[in-house]
Amino acid sequence: MDTIGTGIVGAGFAADLHARVYRELTGLGIELVGVTSRTQARAEAFAQRHGVRQVLGDYPSLLELEDVDIIDLCIPNHVHKEFTLQAAQAGKLIICEKPLTGYFGEGRRWWAGPPGRGC
Repeated sequence: MDTIGTGIVGAGFAADLHARVYRELTGLGIELVGVTSRTQARAEAFAQRHGVRQVLGDYPSLLELEDVDIIDLCIPNHVHKEFTLQAAQAGKLIICEKPLTGYFGEGRRWWAGPPGRGC
């Protein structure tokens, strides 16, 4: 494998941080192949800032790219599980830094932080 094709989901702070780190990992052959985000304009701006080859209109399109080996999920916690499962089903390696959910207690509550504060 000459390059490791990486697709980034999200175009905010975390995605910017990850893209900068990838750029600093010289000699490993990491290439930012594609990006997708909820907002097309943000994805396009991200691609321009970080030299990403393709901006995709949706997540399934990113998963379909054969030259994407890794999916880097830079998205809110509450969608980690769904996006992780889709990437695994597509045969992609996955980077998902945070918990797959935001709450590990009893009951149906999805996040256990102070009232009014979400992820």
